[in-house]
Amino acid sequence: MKSNEYSYIKLCYLVKYVFIAIFVIRALILSMFFGKAMNELMIMVGIYSVIIFFIFKGWFEIEGLIIMRELKRRTDKLPIPKENIFNWNNKGEVGIFFTDPEKGTFWFCSNQTDYNLYVYPIMEFNIYENNTLIFFEKIAGDCDLQKFKVFKPVQTY
Repeated sequence: MKSNEYSYIKLCYLVKYVFIAIFVIRALILSMFFGKAMNELMIMVGIYSVIIFFIFKGWFEIEGLIIMRELKRRTDKLPIPKENIFNWNNKGEVGIFFTDPEKGTFWFCSNQTDYNLYVYPIMEFNIYENNTLIFFEKIAGDCDLQKFKVFKPVQTY
């Protein structure tokens, strides 16, 4: 069952393009009003674009951090008891998973579900596990969510 739509979270993917647009507009203003050479400005915009993509997708993964923070904020407001909470921001995969022990359901929201929050009884899914992932597969019946994966937290020693 699809519970809440958090699809507005996908707008976070556009933030890097807003920054690039700001640099392009800045370059155009410098060119028109201050007579700067367009070649220098285009090189500068190219360098800024690479730096922005590197910051948002590379080392810092700001894009995923923004999305993760919003997912946590929205799910923390849900008035249910939460157990087995898994949050991940791993190689472009972002999501949150937790169980409701009173009702025997799990709640799942990630980029695999297009940031829609799904709630299903745990008994309707087969669960497979390895070192880094937990796989869920629907046993029978129709639903929007047939298969998905949850990343386990990384253990550091």
